[in-house]
Amino acid sequence: MTHLSLGMTTLGTTWTAGKNLIIILSLTGMVAWSPLVLTSSLLDLSLRELMNVKVQQSRPQGLFWSRATAPTSSTINIGLLVPFTAEKKASVEIIAAAEFAAAEINSLGGINGKKLAIIRGDDNLDEETGIKVASRMIKNHDIKALIGPVASQHVLAVAKAVTIPAGIPLFAPAANANELSELKDNDLVFRVTATNRQITDKMVEFLSQNQLNKVAVFYQRDVFGRELYQGLSQSIKLSGGEVVFSESLSKSVTFDSYSLAYEIKQAQKLGSEVLMLVVPSGQFDSFFEQIAKHWQGKLPILLLPEHANLTIPETPKFSRSVCVFSVVPTQSNKDLRIIKGITKTLDVSHTSYTAVFVNDLTYLIASALSLAERKSTEFSTSLRQITANNRPTISTLSFANFSKQLAQHNTTSFLGQSGPIHFDGKGDNKMVQLVVREFHKVYGAGCDRKKLRTLTEKPKTLTVLNLNKLTIE
Repeated sequence: MTHLSLGMTTLGTTWTAGKNLIIILSLTGMVAWSPLVLTSSLLDLSLRELMNVKVQQSRPQGLFWSRATAPTSSTINIGLLVPFTAEKKASVEIIAAAEFAAAEINSLGGINGKKLAIIRGDDNLDEETGIKVASRMIKNHDIKALIGPVASQHVLAVAKAVTIPAGIPLFAPAANANELSELKDNDLVFRVTATNRQITDKMVEFLSQNQLNKVAVFYQRDVFGRELYQGLSQSIKLSGGEVVFSESLSKSVTFDSYSLAYEIKQAQKLGSEVLMLVVPSGQFDSFFEQIAKHWQGKLPILLLPEHANLTIPETPKFSRSVCVFSVVPTQSNKDLRIIKGITKTLDVSHTSYTAVFVNDLTYLIASALSLAERKSTEFSTSLRQITANNRPTISTLSFANFSKQLAQHNTTSFLGQSGPIHFDGKGDNKMVQLVVREFHKVYGAGCDRKKLRTLTEKPKTLTVLNLNKLTIE
């Protein structure tokens, strides 16, 4: 048995039946058993250990990495900025996605013979922390590209303060703000997911097809929330609907203690058929419970934007079933290797679309770095050659052949597990598609309408589905 002294508490570690158990011995002699890994450092922890590590919400973890993809003097490093302290489960899924890609890339010879290292950083969903961590990645580890942060506001902050001035390309896997498209970024900021404009258009299409005309909006006071609220308010008028009630909320408010009784009752009084919720994903459960508590009679439909899929709870418990729809990216490539790999490795029932995007970005960045070095071109030039939407296609499923294909062709297409990726002049992925999905397996069979139209992958095609028989894709 080994011991580690932490102030007035002693940790004893023992192994029983192949499992690492941690015994906490207090000065009073009481013994507590915990399945959590307690550590002051995240270096060299396995993915499963990261899922169970205990972190303090007020203490971001800085930089860390795995032994398999650790930086050395000879590696090519890319940064991965995640909200580990604030959103641990989703962050570990994102980390796993990047690690799986890096492991395969390195097994196939790396980037022109050099191994790829993933420098992980924890921004704790905080702008200033993200700026500091990204700066450390560049200064201390010479990263060649950065994936993340996940939130729009933080992407804008890190890009403006750090990556653009340093000439480092930044890839946003989950940021939807329209403002990103207008950023003066010297062709250094790229987005693989949808814009807020695309999300609101899909929402309005869904509402219009189902003749749902009165919407109440609860939104967080940041660029993401404001753009979605303003976009929906403007677009829904064109289809004969209206936003009858709106309430902006601080992201620092916790809904398990902050009552929304008055606002919810007002939304119902004004005839709201749908509530659009643009709130921190970790607070959906508390918000849903308030709706269930304060809404009288049949509950309204809840409509969530794309980021809602980031942290769907594993085992939610609500006092009433709720009807929840979310606008999410559709995975046009039906290969599910990365999803199966993450769910099996981390022992979770599902993973986020953001993780799939991060897996694709790791392959894409490695390809662009390789091409840029061999042809002595700028990174952005190589990136656009690879994603030019021309034949042949470079796929993450046949990555072993990418060097040969790039050597024979000036331009190619890139097909990831999320689908094809093709950046326009503003750095937005023009190939991303959205679908409205219902999450009754997660939130209960609250959608008691006999039939409700939900949008399929093709933007203008509608399918009538029986909600009692719906399954989540």
